[in-house]
Amino acid sequence: MVFRNWIVIGILAVVGLALISYWISLPDVPDGVTPQSGMDDTVKAVAALAGAITTLGGAVFGVLGKLNEYRLAKLEIEEKRMALEERKPKNEDG
Repeated sequence: MVFRNWIVIGILAVVGLALISYWISLPDVPDGVTPQSGMDDTVKAVAALAGAITTLGGAVFGVLGKLNEYRLAKLEIEEKRMALEERKPKNEDG
């Protein structure tokens, strides 16, 4: 799966953080002032926040997938080590 590649996870995290910083840097409209630009600023803010949540969610999903892969590999190594230890005394006796 593409989300289990460290490069993709890193890119998603960087894009998510960039979108959050863009969302935070959007100017606030003071009270009593009606913006003349229409809905563009609101749409940009919502899109930036949604994109940030999505990309950071993808990055977290990828990291959790990698951690799960490492855990499964560790269990597999332990099983093989135990199987070798079980066979070792049998070979020495025979």
